[in-house]
Amino acid sequence: MGKSPFLRYVNATLLVVVAVEGELSFDENGNALPASQVIEYKACLKSKFNKDDSKLREQAGVDSSSIYLEGWVVGRVGEDGEVVVGTAFLPVSVPCELEAVVDSQQGRLQVLPTVSSPFGVEQKTGQKIMAYFSHRKGG
Repeated sequence: MGKSPFLRYVNATLLVVVAVEGELSFDENGNALPASQVIEYKACLKSKFNKDDSKLREQAGVDSSSIYLEGWVVGRVGEDGEVVVGTAFLPVSVPCELEAVVDSQQGRLQVLPTVSSPFGVEQKTGQKIMAYFSHRKGG
């Protein structure tokens, strides 16, 4: 896969926490916490009207002040700070919640399930994202 056609439109950073091999730590209640690392992804997300918005909000359990966004994952950020070609898919199952910065606003992104294209366009465009974004005041 070459560079994403959306690379020049990146306006979001998604922080994905994934488990890694390592020693367990324990919280104050004695619950085991697996070792984890945060992987940074870049995305192109845009607010969009959705005719099924009220139904989706009920299913997703999002608050009324959140914003519906659609777009694409552009790729993972490498150690050199550049987007790595061929990494435009999140390493987590959807639906999920991620920490995110969208248009310089920090908050939570509730990623909804999507259907893959039968034509395999995701190999060129990256993973399609449909999500609700709730920004944090003062963030």
